[in-house]
Amino acid sequence: MKRLVRQRSIQPLLCGMLLTVGVGQVHANINTNANVYNTNATQTQTHAQQQANQAKAKRLNTKGYRLYKQGKYYQALPWFQQATQADSNYMLGQYNLACTASIVLNSFDCRQDEGLLEIADPDRIFSALQKTLALNPQRLAKIKTDPDLAMVRKSYRYYRDILGYSVHNNRQFKEILMNVDWTSDTAGWFLPDRLTFKANGTVILEQSSFTYRDKNGQKVTVMYSSQIPDIAYANGRTVNENRVHKTGKYQLANGMVTVEFDSKTKGKLRVSGRINENGELNFAGENVFDVLPSSAYRFHFPTPCEAP
Repeated sequence: MKRLVRQRSIQPLLCGMLLTVGVGQVHANINTNANVYNTNATQTQTHAQQQANQAKAKRLNTKGYRLYKQGKYYQALPWFQQATQADSNYMLGQYNLACTASIVLNSFDCRQDEGLLEIADPDRIFSALQKTLALNPQRLAKIKTDPDLAMVRKSYRYYRDILGYSVHNNRQFKEILMNVDWTSDTAGWFLPDRLTFKANGTVILEQSSFTYRDKNGQKVTVMYSSQIPDIAYANGRTVNENRVHKTGKYQLANGMVTVEFDSKTKGKLRVSGRINENGELNFAGENVFDVLPSSAYRFHFPTPCEAP
């Protein structure tokens, strides 16, 4: 009898335990199903929003492209900007922004809204090109040949940031040197010095010589604008600028380029330089100005409407 009582007392307890567990499982299943439903609903809303953003970006891009095809680049540029703002992952918007911004920057008319220059900015152009390649790597082939990007391809940043070139690879370094437009900072209204590297290992230095009349009316020629005295500009006198070309050689080693030119008085003169993070080809050494008229050369993006 005692054993039967114990069995009866245990049985309800076990049933109660099972019932409790069963209710917990029901609540867990309800919560899980609710979470799945909420997740699916959120994903559906997100996908719908993405589709709406892309559709808006396409409409804005189409408006810009129509203006672009008419040669109305200043009017087209803001539409491409709006397209990238509507959907930053819309590849054509990013690419068209880069191309049109490059055109506008290279030929900016100061009578236009200077606010466009906030879009037609080198940093914005390269950012748009990098985003384009992240979305569609095959677009690189067009970037390499698109006439709209001709100016961009003259800069060191194109080879570093878009092509991924390294100066420690001599083949790539040589291609960089040959294709970048290496010029010095300008001295007032005079033309900059320029270095042009050729495939055959020669380098051409292009610089200006200056001719003026001294106080006695004698003709004087100097190679640096800093050597022109104030008297050269007095009494309506003029200074004539002439371009002079000099051919030398160059060699590459360990991310460094060494240029060599013949001097009539000092024989062969050499100086070496490296490209820094800002894209400047900097030459260093005590004799740098015996070899070159400037110690730094780089590609200069246009600076539209700059005060004289």
